[in-house]
Amino acid sequence: MKNMMILAALVMAVGSSAYAQRRSAGGGGVYLGIGAMYDSSKVTTDNAGTETEDKSTTTTLDGDLGYIFSSGLYLGAAYTSLSADSNGVKPKGSAMGVGLGYMKGGFLGKLSYYLSGQVEAGNDKNSEGTGLGVDIGYLFPVAGSFNLGASLAYRDMKYKKVELSGVEVPNSSVKSTTISPRLLFAFTF
Repeated sequence: MKNMMILAALVMAVGSSAYAQRRSAGGGGVYLGIGAMYDSSKVTTDNAGTETEDKSTTTTLDGDLGYIFSSGLYLGAAYTSLSADSNGVKPKGSAMGVGLGYMKGGFLGKLSYYLSGQVEAGNDKNSEGTGLGVDIGYLFPVAGSFNLGASLAYRDMKYKKVELSGVEVPNSSVKSTTISPRLLFAFTF
């Protein structure tokens, strides 16, 4: 995550306002997008006077790097990472794939196909993951090549290899489906 922030800062530092003017006139160019979501929850249960508390946090970062053609067609690479903490259990995961979409006039619509993904939590691991992602959102120009916006992100992943305590479980799979909002930071060159 620290590397993503450093990369974002470097890209922002070298952004070109001349490109932003060309981009608003309908030109194509390189797109670098970072989507972020943070969720925190706390559930308190009172069971006959005995109170228990469950806390969890989840951070999701999406990264897209590709090219937007003058028609608005987008082709690129997609990456997503997840880290969470739920009562001391700390799953981490990531997936990489390709993206196809349409981006023009601030509108963003993108379909991603994730070719490989995995999630680990302690000694448990789900791997050989594939799946789809759909993002729909809007970007507002802020300064030069920097844009800020929001999107709704849908992810549907299936992991074909499941390991519990380091032992592979035969004939098993795990499916994960999420819908969540994202804060978008995007750079166009």
